[in-house]
Amino acid sequence: ASPRMSNEELARRIGLAWERLPEPRHPFSLAIVGRSKEPLYVSLGPHSPRLWPEDVDIVHHLWLRLSAQKSFGAKLHHRDVVGFALRRLRQDLESDKADDIIEELRQDLSK
Repeated sequence: ASPRMSNEELARRIGLAWERLPEPRHPFSLAIVGRSKEPLYVSLGPHSPRLWPEDVDIVHHLWLRLSAQKSFGAKLHHRDVVGFALRRLRQDLESDKADDIIEELRQDLSK
């Protein structure tokens, strides 16, 4: 760890450096241990996100609501809900809504 920056900032910088490496970049997990001795675990490269239970609940409730539509039947899965939400977010970030979306996320992170 670095005495000059937080573990989170160090993890962010290591991640950005990893992104600049030439291919092939192999994903891996890293533990950063600072003065607090509490390790910060980060994953570099593409990886499944660590979802909080309340995030999983949101996905499940959305799935329940959507799967009740006869047109979906048994075809709709939780991953479909997540994938659709991510594609919509990407679409919104590429539109004139980007600044509003970024500000809303900034406010959500400060809660």
